[in-house]
Amino acid sequence: MQSQGQYTRRKSFGMMAMLPHALLQSADADFIKYRNGNRELTVSMNNGRYKAEIVTAREVTGKPATSVREIGERTGAYACFNGGFFEPDYSPSGLFVRKGKLITPFVRGKGDGVLYIGKDGGINIGFREEFGRSSDIVDAVQLVLLRRNGRPYYKYDEKYPLFRGNMIGLTAGRGFAGMVFDRTNYTLGDLHMASDHGCTDVAMLDSGKSASLFSDKKEIGGNPDVANFLLIYKL
Repeated sequence: MQSQGQYTRRKSFGMMAMLPHALLQSADADFIKYRNGNRELTVSMNNGRYKAEIVTAREVTGKPATSVREIGERTGAYACFNGGFFEPDYSPSGLFVRKGKLITPFVRGKGDGVLYIGKDGGINIGFREEFGRSSDIVDAVQLVLLRRNGRPYYKYDEKYPLFRGNMIGLTAGRGFAGMVFDRTNYTLGDLHMASDHGCTDVAMLDSGKSASLFSDKKEIGGNPDVANFLLIYKL
């Protein structure tokens, strides 16, 4: 665990100066409109042009919870998402793996999917069984899987109540797309990510008041204090 105020990026994330300018991936973080004028803040990057990790508020700040803005500014990440559901005491809701160490186990009823990050820093989304077969897991968090290999997994109904939602998706080329919606539900969010962002795999990382994102000096979600964070670094 890092002491308060002394968190630094891993060396693998400090590669920007080593790459030719032509190879630097341009990333977008901007507000756009989707169905019925609702708003989202979207971050997208191509495969091989980013590195990801999951961190806790405590290891970065020494506090059990803080905002995505504070973590984003302290770590220098291009994008900082709330990194998953958590309990009232700020412990993870379900599976949580950090630096290869199991912090909390998978919990049935907390979502059937897992977001996991391999040694290459790339994001993977799959079922629990897929996560269990991988041997190079660095970080992982449990989430609600909505779409896998292009096929919807959840029972959809556009009339479900709307809420703030944090969606994560992967394209066929293993590019990354992540966003926080002002107002969405499982159906609308999944269809939007599949049709407009080309995502073949989609999951809900978080929902409700805690869903938040800070990127490129823009933020959405009211900047609440949360426990865990998904960080995206540009290469």
